[in-house]
Amino acid sequence: MQDYNKNIYGFFKVSLAFLLLTIVAYLPASTFLFYIKNDAFMGYFPPRFFMSESLHAGHLPLWNPYINYGIPQYGDMSSGYWSPINWLIASTIGYNAYTFTCEILLYIFLSGMGMYYLCRHFSCSKMVAFCAGAAYLCCGYNVGHLQHVNWLSGCAFLPFCFLAYRKLLTTQNIINYLLCALAFYFLVSSAHPGIIIAAAYFFFGYIIFQLFTQKNNSLVKSARSLVKINLLLVSLILLLSAGMIAGYLDALPYLTRGDKVSLQDSLLNPTGITSWISLLFPFAVVKNNAWFATDISMRNCYIGILQLALLIILVLGKKIPVQKFLLLMALSFAVLSAGGIAKTIAYHVMPFIGYVRLNGEFRIFTLFSLIVAGSIHFNTILQTNDFKKLTQVLKTLLFICMGVLAFAIINSLVTKESFLLDYISGRSSGSGLKSIVEATTGNDTLLVQSTMQVIFIICLILIFFKKRLRFLPYLIVVELCVASLLNMPFTGVGNNSVAELQIMLNTAPKGIPVPSMAPIKTLETFDEKSKLLGDWSMYGKNIGSTKFVQYPIVLKNSMAYLDTIANAKNVFTSLPFIFNNKKNNEVQVINYTGKSLDIRLSGKNTTALLLQQNYYPHWFANGLHVSPIENAPFISIPIRESEQKVHLEFKPAVVLFWMAFSTVALCLYLVLIFVSPKPRDPSLPHL
Repeated sequence: MQDYNKNIYGFFKVSLAFLLLTIVAYLPASTFLFYIKNDAFMGYFPPRFFMSESLHAGHLPLWNPYINYGIPQYGDMSSGYWSPINWLIASTIGYNAYTFTCEILLYIFLSGMGMYYLCRHFSCSKMVAFCAGAAYLCCGYNVGHLQHVNWLSGCAFLPFCFLAYRKLLTTQNIINYLLCALAFYFLVSSAHPGIIIAAAYFFFGYIIFQLFTQKNNSLVKSARSLVKINLLLVSLILLLSAGMIAGYLDALPYLTRGDKVSLQDSLLNPTGITSWISLLFPFAVVKNNAWFATDISMRNCYIGILQLALLIILVLGKKIPVQKFLLLMALSFAVLSAGGIAKTIAYHVMPFIGYVRLNGEFRIFTLFSLIVAGSIHFNTILQTNDFKKLTQVLKTLLFICMGVLAFAIINSLVTKESFLLDYISGRSSGSGLKSIVEATTGNDTLLVQSTMQVIFIICLILIFFKKRLRFLPYLIVVELCVASLLNMPFTGVGNNSVAELQIMLNTAPKGIPVPSMAPIKTLETFDEKSKLLGDWSMYGKNIGSTKFVQYPIVLKNSMAYLDTIANAKNVFTSLPFIFNNKKNNEVQVINYTGKSLDIRLSGKNTTALLLQQNYYPHWFANGLHVSPIENAPFISIPIRESEQKVHLEFKPAVVLFWMAFSTVALCLYLVLIFVSPKPRDPSLPHL
């Protein structure tokens, strides 16, 4: 009982430390003073909001009628539809501007926790593991992609997957199999498809590594053992993922992004060689767009000064086998993330790589591998208590930073391009987040970052020289928080507060109301809401739009129509979302759930209804399949002479079956994990 209480206490102590670090390092977001900008609320939030509204209204969110005339929600790989975390939030407290921000911060918090316990699994000391977790939590990938929720979730669950998989290879028991399958399911159900594809290659590489490094068994025996372990693990993952797989297989043939992207598109937004200066100067990559030639979110690769110094020592020194594997993975994914020739070859040779459009996301595997490999080496250094090489590398980095600082000062004075110097001299009166972000120059970023790095490196040298290691975690935290806070206004948060977004959301109708029967072109209101939350048609709970909504997935059969709906001659936008063949108002919707509606016909001679929702195979009218109309992607419903009521429903029977199957499997896994005896493991709390 004493050991149990000790482990629980340690777990909560570590959790509290990383929670506080998350709050401080991402203070503009964690205090809700600034909203997470761009794609976060404009692309990732709308499907979560709909999911929440549907569940709270008592409806299963299968079909989202509000995005580009309807999409099968379960087939959206970017929305996290199959993530247990999404379902938990949506079905309980619900999604709003605050809970969505908290979800984003939750993934960042989990990334630090996962890295901590992974390093503890590698026998690293608590201090080393904490420094590694802090570096991963505040790494440039998380800071740069704060707006890309499913990139953050991939970063969060990657260390848990690696930890669970290593534990499984060491000890094959029911608890390790179930925990490993669960970890991988959280990854594949919430992460961006590009991360899932890259993770498959990462773990395949690790299997090959294990095959050739098991000294106690022959190659054939090792291969047989690994095949058995992985077949059982994959089977368990497939049981959990059956619903998700069924949903994706159902939707992919009908989605525009279900096909391989063009070679030109697959080379977009790399993390090029120039971006890797962010390993030492992360703030310097927020300006000079032409020099980096990629989106600002793809440039930051920062993992902290200590981790950079450890990387240099590790590359030049001796390495154990697992470090060699991690460095090889780091190099491979760094080359892949750079695009160019390497990505072109991979596009043609490596399966599924051609489906990844944004190359910069691959770099998370580089940063992950570097932090783990460096932390293992740092633990060895601490055991020998010899910091000579480390201080030498730090002195070299100090010399570089001082040179860059001198260059930044001279260049600012010569070119007179410096908001910071203008502000100090009183020549600039700019204030406020937006004006500072716009006025900051490349000289300013170099000046600020090099100054900060000089201070931190000197402090690190003093800590190692005087061997005052108890101060090291505090210095690491301060350094990483400063790096994070400097970059966030440029890559993470906008000028408005979360409260302002929530005020706008509060004007949206609650639940899933019956849509307006007014002509579609009269429903649109485009104002400031659309600039922050995305197109208001996704929130207004009325069906239809007079313009194409920028959203990750679009149905193929509706793409041509969506390109032309702004045309003033469009007939359909002059009509309500449902109408009869006489185009009068003798149609009444008496019940609506998003995926179903009940219609009462009050007139005579109605032979057909037209529903302005995208045609999809699983729509049924009074139990019979519906058909598409000509010249538009909408649904035609034939009406028999005696019919006065029509029940229209979206019912993907196969997807529903496998969704139920996966839900039962998930519940069974959780029960088995809870009742199974827990093996002793010093790296994890016994819960």
